[in-house]
This record gives sequence, structure tokens and C-alpha cells, in this order.
Amino acid sequence: MTGTPDDAAAGERERLETRFGVLEIAPVEDPDSSLERLLLDGELFLDVVRDEFEGWWFDFVGYWPHDEGGRSQDFVLVERLSTGNTVCSFDHILIRLSASEIEVWPGLASCASDVVRAAWSGSSFEIDLRSFDLRYSAARIVWKGGEVDERLVARTFEPGPVPGGGADVLRWEGRLAWEILEDPGEQRRLLTIMPPAALFDLWDNISTAMPAHVADGWLIATGCKPHNCGFTHAAIAIEVATGRPQALIWSAEEGIRVFGATRPEETPLLDGRIWLR
Repeated sequence: MTGTPDDAAAGERERLETRFGVLEIAPVEDPDSSLERLLLDGELFLDVVRDEFEGWWFDFVGYWPHDEGGRSQDFVLVERLSTGNTVCSFDHILIRLSASEIEVWPGLASCASDVVRAAWSGSSFEIDLRSFDLRYSAARIVWKGGEVDERLVARTFEPGPVPGGGADVLRWEGRLAWEILEDPGEQRRLLTIMPPAALFDLWDNISTAMPAHVADGWLIATGCKPHNCGFTHAAIAIEVATGRPQALIWSAEEGIRVFGATRPEETPLLDGRIWLR
């Protein structure tokens, strides 16, 4: 059994009908609180966890009915969002329902939230969450035997066509640099001028980004490292007519690295059009 939220009739909502009961997200019985709890057939199922600093909101993320070997069971993925000051506030809880039992499998906090794949192997259930780090294609959460674990899936760059110029470039105008870098075709374009390690460095130093703009025949996208913009900057330039890429990474420690130009002065990224230091 495999699936994604789209083909598993899932989404953010307040009521979910499974084959073994109705799950509902309901507010706590406190008119002064916006916190939520989870009900099963009208009865309290998962309560909020409250202390001085945090509580929880719930969202239904995925629903996967599964039949195998004469056994029917439903899996429901619930995302629990902390209201406190937590760095990675998405807590993923898996609920398994069948005619004979209902189990809540332990949650795991993660910085990722978008489910891109789900699979039941017969002894374990796993989901892939979209990773916010270009080095990894997914953050994989695996539930097995009452235990839960997270592992990162290393990214591999698949061969394929490299985008050209014209419309292939202009489609990114107004978009952010990290959006460009998430596109497999644009990854292949940039890998023609830099090794994967440099592409990952570019990602690290550009993810706090400004909208890309066109100037003098080049699409230019700039950004910096989150919480460290005074000491890091990066930029991408793609020539509109030809699709030829260039990239620049600057840090206070390493100075300027330029890719796609034989001499730094050949790149539009250093001619005064953007200010990097």
C-alpha cells in the first residue's frame, strides 16, 4: 500500500470518517483558549498537552485504508503543531484503526511537514516529508514495533534535460532563489558550472531570498543565510537569451567564489547591479 495525501482523500479539515470511527478536531472546553483536542466518535481520544508555554493544534494530513491477507486497517496521520517557542514544531502522530483495536503510535517532531510519499510494508509504516535541506530529498519517518525513527534520505541528481533560455529563464522572474534551486532542471543547469558540494553551499547561503528580477538580459536572484545575512550572501544569474548560468557565493570567512565565469569581472553579479558586502 502506497499513497500520498492527494490520492488518499486527505487534507487539512476538522472531521475525518474512517471505516472504524469518526475522528474530529475540537476546541478544548475553555472559551479563553484556542487549543484543540482530538475526538473519536465523540469521545476524547487525544488531549492537548499544556504547560506554561505550549499547547497543541491538530491537522489531519493523511488517511490510508489498507486491506491485506484478510485484515483491514486504516492509518491516519495527524500533524500536531506546537503553540510554544519550539524550533521544529511539527509533531507527526500515526493512528492505526481496525475492527479489534485502535493504536496511537508515538509522534516525532520534525521541521518538515509536507508528505510526499507513504508506504506500509507489512511490519512498518513510513512517510517521506519534504526536506528543507537540498542535501536530502526527504525526511523519512518510520514506525515499527511501537518505535518511531527519522532518517534523512540523501539527494541524488537524476540525469535529464537542461533548461534553455527565453521562457525557461523568464518563468522564474518574481520567484525566490530557493524555488529555483528546488527545480531538478535548474539543479542540472547549475551542476554544469559547479560540483554538488558547491550547489549545497549555494543553497545554504541563499535561502533567505529576494524575488528574482531581470536586468540587462540576465535573470538575477540573490539571498543570504538565515540569521547570518551580515556574513553570507549568494546569487544566481542566468542569461535570458542563452540560458547560460553563473553563480556567486560570498562569506566573511571564505571570500568570493564565482562559478560559470573564467574571471570574476565577467559576471554581472559583480558589476554593481547587486551589493554583496
